[in-house]
Amino acid sequence: MDIKLIKEIRTQTGASFGDCKKALTQGNGDLQKAIEIASSMLEAQMGQENEEANAQTQEGAINQLKSEFDTLTEIISDKTDPNSLRKVAELISNKYDLGLTEEEKKKYYVTSTLLSPLESVPEDIKSGFIGSFNEHKKQLLHSANSPELKNLETKIQDSINKRLQNHGAVDGQIDCLRIDPMLFSTTVDLTKGYNILSTDCKSINEVIETLFSDSLYDDVILRYSENGTDLNQLFDESNGTFNLENESPDGNSSYYVATAAMKSLADGPFEQYGFKGQWVEVDAQELDKLTALKSKSNIGSSDNLFLKIIELFVQKIQ
Repeated sequence: MDIKLIKEIRTQTGASFGDCKKALTQGNGDLQKAIEIASSMLEAQMGQENEEANAQTQEGAINQLKSEFDTLTEIISDKTDPNSLRKVAELISNKYDLGLTEEEKKKYYVTSTLLSPLESVPEDIKSGFIGSFNEHKKQLLHSANSPELKNLETKIQDSINKRLQNHGAVDGQIDCLRIDPMLFSTTVDLTKGYNILSTDCKSINEVIETLFSDSLYDDVILRYSENGTDLNQLFDESNGTFNLENESPDGNSSYYVATAAMKSLADGPFEQYGFKGQWVEVDAQELDKLTALKSKSNIGSSDNLFLKIIELFVQKIQ
């Protein structure tokens, strides 16, 4: 067999030496026919290699997707972790493209700019996660609507409403105060006093949600010593000579509410702190019970947000 012909076929086609030799044999020594045969062999080989590479790529992608869903399923199924819902929602919202608008991304706190496209997911990969999520959601909703929780919430609402009615009609804005006894560390000395948080609500229902939530912290926290000295003002006017370095709880919190009519009455107990009128104290023990039940049910405004993110994700993969 002519080695020069084989080299020529190899030069023109790029096929392997063995394939060039086979092509020359099949072409009965005709160089042009051998070149055509070798080219076809090379094309077929490259096609097969591409198919194998694509199959490996797809297999790798499926394995990666399965691993990600296994992780999500493991987290959502952990009944000992009170933050499992948040963890799953954060993994989803910062990993996958859920088709959210820029406004929705802000609403759901999506911070990642590198979101993976999400199309249909194989049933055997997604079924475990969807089943675990539905079970988790069912348990949350059952706990949130438990008779014990509803009865206690109604009891506190009725008690507050009845006591406010002693001072007139309960309509419009209701102001809330939370007073936390504190031990302040200042430039002068350790100083006993109070952190005072305040906000306003539109209804008794909103009052209950507000009194044991973090929404009270949305407004400025006032800081006073026991004798009524405004520590915030003292700090602002000291040009750096007076510092509030830190603080620690020094007793149990107290909760108070007042209607606009009550605030128009004679001077009340919190006049020295800038809050006029009469105030009704809310039973802190009952609030603590309600807080414990709410915590046990593990569903609130933030959990609702996490649920919505996961529900968007489930809709997207089905």
